Amino acid sequence: MLGIAQELPSRSNAPASLSNNASYEVVLGLGSNHRRSHNLRAAMAGLEHILDIRQCSDIYVSRDVTGIGPAYFNIVVVATTLLSVSSLARYLKQLEIQQGRGQGRRAIVPLDIDVLLFTPSYSKVPVAVHRDLYTKAHILWPMLQLFPEGAHPDSGELYHQMLQSHAEKDHVQRLYSSSENFDFLL
Repeated sequence: MLGIAQELPSRSNAPASLSNNASYEVVLGLGSNHRRSHNLRAAMAGLEHILDIRQCSDIYVSRDVTGIGPAYFNIVVVATTLLSVSSLARYLKQLEIQQGRGQGRRAIVPLDIDVLLFTPSYSKVPVAVHRDLYTKAHILWPMLQLFPEGAHPDSGELYHQMLQSHAEKDHVQRLYSSSENFDFLL
């Protein structure tokens, strides 16, 4: 392990805020523009403590949306969890901070993790949808890879239709293929 799990809960000592045995499908967007491979690898190691990871997109590289920072590596992860959306968000924030988020320049982002979709196992309707799912090509490309026939849960618009009209679609490129054991980040 990369040392990240030392301060983060494992499945055996997970937060008391585990939701009453309900499980959730979660889709996370991960990005880094500083020590990109290292930080994404550390994030995956930290996430494995609280998630049952089902799928991971390839790595996509994209320009910094502000135009002032280095390029990002981006991936999308599909997993299941027993954590509530609020407990998961707190854990993700702790993971970002542990990797150096919030320290130093704003243009440098060691790790950014967003909950893109959060869906109870008993429903097909997400209880949380991230606003950037509509607007960011660096999210839409890996979403399209993992969900080729996928549609935005609110608008019903297919991901591939959303990308066709996206101004930044050509500024995102697939960089590496993924594998089950995430060796692509080494």
